[in-house]
Amino acid sequence: MKAGPDCYLCIRKLILRTSSLSTDDEKVLRRSRKEALDLLRKEFSDETVPAQLSTKLLRFLKYATGCPNPFEEIKRQEIDFAKKLVRDIRKPPQDFRSLVEYSAIGNTLDFFKKPESLLETVGRFPGFAKDEISKVAGKLSSVKRILFLADNAGECFFDIPLVSFLSKRAEVTYVVKGSAVQNDITYDDLTYAGLANRIGRVISTGDDAVGIDIKTASKELLQELIFSDLIIAKGMGNYETLSELPACGRTFHILMAKCRPVASSLQTNINSYIAILR
Repeated sequence: MKAGPDCYLCIRKLILRTSSLSTDDEKVLRRSRKEALDLLRKEFSDETVPAQLSTKLLRFLKYATGCPNPFEEIKRQEIDFAKKLVRDIRKPPQDFRSLVEYSAIGNTLDFFKKPESLLETVGRFPGFAKDEISKVAGKLSSVKRILFLADNAGECFFDIPLVSFLSKRAEVTYVVKGSAVQNDITYDDLTYAGLANRIGRVISTGDDAVGIDIKTASKELLQELIFSDLIIAKGMGNYETLSELPACGRTFHILMAKCRPVASSLQTNINSYIAILR
């Protein structure tokens, strides 16, 4: 997905947020922020893939500030809140559609929002603006290998019922980030959540890219992308990057379209929930 007019301001906001979380040293903050904003002005164009440029800028800020995981505390808060929430709410019915909806609710989480934003959706899921769940359900009987690309840290609690359901029918591999990027889940976060030994086979992307970067992803992940019968891709970062690749009819995107460029790309309204096979 190429950048829209709103992407520049959103990435700029990401730079400001990340840099402020990365250092308390005013001199380091001013210098790293200025250089990152200069890089944004230099690199941004109509051909920019927002997730890829964000990756480049976030890597620069790690180097410039010396902070490898600026969203660590935010992720812990997100995980703690989601863990408590799923204990208190009614469990979803154990059918594929209901479990996809439950997983989509988790994608409401966003590093620009407080975790409490989930409360607006739990129990009041509005349905999918684009819904190809039945098409995917029809393929499950022939699927032997499923790759599940995770997104935000707290989302894992909303993913695990769907992963458990699918694991009874196929081999499922849950994919986390190789190292910290934004509030995306890593293996350390999965361990902190208490799910590392409950979610089956887990591998990492091998890098710290927003979404999937086939240039820096691990060979293990690239093999899984090639040979999996079904790829479940959560969130906007995975959509932005995977939509740059040819459609293969195997990638099931589950996401909330939280910004105008993603919503426009998907020909839907902002804050709509999407479940499409591409």
